[in-house]
Amino acid sequence: MPRSPRDVGHVVICCRVPHTASPADATRWQAEATSRGVPVTWSVAPEAVETWLESCDTPSAVAVQIGNATVHGSLQREEIRSCLRHAGGRLAAAVVHNDRPLDHRGLFVEGGIEIVATHKLHAVDRQSRRPPPAGWDCRCLQWGLWEAGFSSPRRRLFGLVEDRRPQAGRLTLLATGCDDHDRPDAGLAKLRQTLVQVEAAVRSRGVRASLLSDLPRQLQGGAAPEDRGSILAAA
Repeated sequence: MPRSPRDVGHVVICCRVPHTASPADATRWQAEATSRGVPVTWSVAPEAVETWLESCDTPSAVAVQIGNATVHGSLQREEIRSCLRHAGGRLAAAVVHNDRPLDHRGLFVEGGIEIVATHKLHAVDRQSRRPPPAGWDCRCLQWGLWEAGFSSPRRRLFGLVEDRRPQAGRLTLLATGCDDHDRPDAGLAKLRQTLVQVEAAVRSRGVRASLLSDLPRQLQGGAAPEDRGSILAAA
């Protein structure tokens, strides 16, 4: 009996790009992903959304960053509103770059966001309105909005090396690119390392790779987007 696409694994790469990235930098980073044939979701600072939408061949590959870990309550609401204002209803995905519990979900829905990637899905006293597939760290606590948790890299060689290869039967959501204090070149080097491991998994095991903005349709059982993984595996 043939295995379903979810049996072999599914991977999404979210790459955080520096807020100082120029249009030339955007072109260079995107060329790196294109050369590997692996889709990458670009987590972009609100003020850089316009630059990336103009330079990106696939606008749905752009997600807006929301990352201030120090604000809460009404200040957090204003930060979310400000970030989504830059997106202007043109983006379906957001990436929260802090480990605070996600709040103000209604604001994301109002801003046109369909999925939010977070570093952790904190425990809540509610169940998901829609059940995710087994092995997918996702939930839907508010209609119209999915949440997905980043995968923690495994370690091998006595813990010295990060193993970011997608796991069979699971959704692997990988965060790469620049941390808060990284130089752009360091972030690009991290992206290259992630792309090498994901490309190998796609070619050798048929792992499916997609954009973050593709996931809501797949989670809801709708028509799947073009299977980039199968195309790469057959190349």
